[in-house]
Amino acid sequence: MKIESSLPEATIRLAMNGDRQRLQQNVYILFVGLSEQEVSPILAILKQVRLIPRSKNIHNPRQFARALSERSWDLIISQHTAKDISAKHVQQMVQRLDKDIPIIQLVTNNTRQANILGIRDGMAAVASLAETELLLLQIHQQLQHLDRRKQVRQLEALLAEAEKNNQKLAENSRSAIIYLNLVMAPIFSNDACHELLAIDGAHILQRHGLLSFISPDHHNEFNNLLSGLQHRAGEGDSIELTGRRSDGTLFKTLLEVKHSRFENQDCIQLAFKPDGYGEAETLENIDTATRLRDKHFLLDKLEMTAQRALLGGADANLLYIRLDNYHDLQDTLQQGSDIMMAELATLFRDKVSQTHTCARLEKDVFAILYQDANLDKTMRIAELIRKAIIKAGKNIAGTGLNIQCSIGITGINDNTPHYLELIDRAEEAANAALDADKNGISFYQAPAKAAEDQTDEAVDLIRDAMVEDSFSLHFQPIVSLRANKGIGNYEVLLRLQDEDNADAISPSDFIASLDSPTTSVRLDKWVIEHSLRKIHEGLSNDLSVRLFINLTLSSLQSQPMLTWLRQTLNEEKIPAKLICLQISEADIRENQAAAAKFIHGIRKLGCKICIKHFGISDDSDRLCTDTKPDLVKLDQKYLNDINQEGKTNPAFTDLIKQLNKDKIACIAPMVEDTRMLSRLWQAGVPFIQGYYLQPPKPEMEYDFFD
Repeated sequence: MKIESSLPEATIRLAMNGDRQRLQQNVYILFVGLSEQEVSPILAILKQVRLIPRSKNIHNPRQFARALSERSWDLIISQHTAKDISAKHVQQMVQRLDKDIPIIQLVTNNTRQANILGIRDGMAAVASLAETELLLLQIHQQLQHLDRRKQVRQLEALLAEAEKNNQKLAENSRSAIIYLNLVMAPIFSNDACHELLAIDGAHILQRHGLLSFISPDHHNEFNNLLSGLQHRAGEGDSIELTGRRSDGTLFKTLLEVKHSRFENQDCIQLAFKPDGYGEAETLENIDTATRLRDKHFLLDKLEMTAQRALLGGADANLLYIRLDNYHDLQDTLQQGSDIMMAELATLFRDKVSQTHTCARLEKDVFAILYQDANLDKTMRIAELIRKAIIKAGKNIAGTGLNIQCSIGITGINDNTPHYLELIDRAEEAANAALDADKNGISFYQAPAKAAEDQTDEAVDLIRDAMVEDSFSLHFQPIVSLRANKGIGNYEVLLRLQDEDNADAISPSDFIASLDSPTTSVRLDKWVIEHSLRKIHEGLSNDLSVRLFINLTLSSLQSQPMLTWLRQTLNEEKIPAKLICLQISEADIRENQAAAAKFIHGIRKLGCKICIKHFGISDDSDRLCTDTKPDLVKLDQKYLNDINQEGKTNPAFTDLIKQLNKDKIACIAPMVEDTRMLSRLWQAGVPFIQGYYLQPPKPEMEYDFFD
């Protein structure tokens, strides 16, 4: 279906003026089930209204699941009925992961019935590719709505922080403070209040009511004050009255009343300010029995973590660890139960890095705020702790205790609820683990409709393509900004042809989504074999080129791969220096031992090594030092930063200087205009790649030495 890329001026002005905060900012869009010919015009109209679209085009559920874990997306545009993944399936996956990403469903004919069905299925909007103007307005509207929702969540987080700070101040205030709910019943009172009224705790105040502690002469005056305050939102007032302690003695005090919030509900705060009462002791945030952090500290840390996650890119996980047979253990140990909890606390300190927060949440509950978004790592640490707790029970005081525990985990991301609800979610997951099996682990999942079974045909598709020779290679030049040495550099990009034998222009993202290591290695070998043939053809025509060939994680972990590569180079009689193998930094981090062994073998062969997506992690410098690559290809985030800031920052320039000093050549990908080229040249970047130079083509025809 063809989409027109020209738009009326009125529509362009509306999209540009509606929300200026979005102008010249990256907009991250996932296209699902669209062809490249359908995607390109959409990107063009977004650029017309001064947005910077950063997109990815995917075609099956595995690609989609992987893409969702890679970053936070602003928008999904999905075909109503795609070959392998429908818009409805996309919506179900997004809902199941509890992510806030609006979905625009594309239909052939945008009828009233299509709109009704789409909205019923949870779509944010329904549009046709033929309705260019309407599609742009819907994209613009959904981005506005998303920004508003993010702002609301951030404001809710700030409100929660203010409420928490207010509560903490109330707990430690020198003034006697009471919170009343909207039916005037006490819901909180601090230690200073208990001391002032000579009572043992809040339960006495709640049992007898507040009027019992005010002189009868002032009851009417006090009731009138509260009644009037209920009708004056946002206002406060004060009154001088006589209070009465539990022993009958009286005291004069100034009573200040105002609207407030406590534990996420509206309330009224009363502050008694008589003379002669000191400040309450400051909480040390340490549980005395275990010397772990206490509940107050955990809640404070949890709230801060949730706020950071709302801004994007700082996801984490909360582990709720409950001893299911705690009361039985208490009966067995009697006075020794504190010893048991102290020894378990020592276990946590030994197993969990100080980067994360370990706390005692309740008598029988521990919690860990795990500052890592990776669910696999979180599940591994949960399993490690579960086994350690069971093992520790057998050795505590020589009693051979049978400790039973359930561990619930909940994610913290940019769609996270109020931080107190996170604890409820983790507890719900722990309950699910207990229901499923003793000593179990469970991850909280947002309620969702039952997902339809989907058959992933990626492996069969790739195998058939290799048999039928449906793959082709494209080449994109990598050009030196300094001086060439007679060798042209190209990156090899794999393409899969469609049924009409036309190139599917999008990069072969499907490779990374494969669950079949054998198929991944076979595909890597196919690319290498055909790349060597291209080099051989070039050498026969006096054309010397070096090809940058991407390898998957499966090849990195395959022991026979090095032997095969050595034999293949010898058979083709290709100089190893004309091959540069590109390995993702994320793949190296996932299996560093296998990567180190593989890279060492590659060096012995004489091939070059390039780490792509360099800088995606915090330990990039260390990985670079350990692997000593010949080249690195910068992650896209560096180019995005330069685009947004309009210049290179000192940290980026220092990075390039250090790489040049270490004799590691640096490649900047995705260069699209002369401004970016100029900034990279000034920063000292030696190589560039991107559509500004040339898009990927079936033939190596770039003139490096013109």
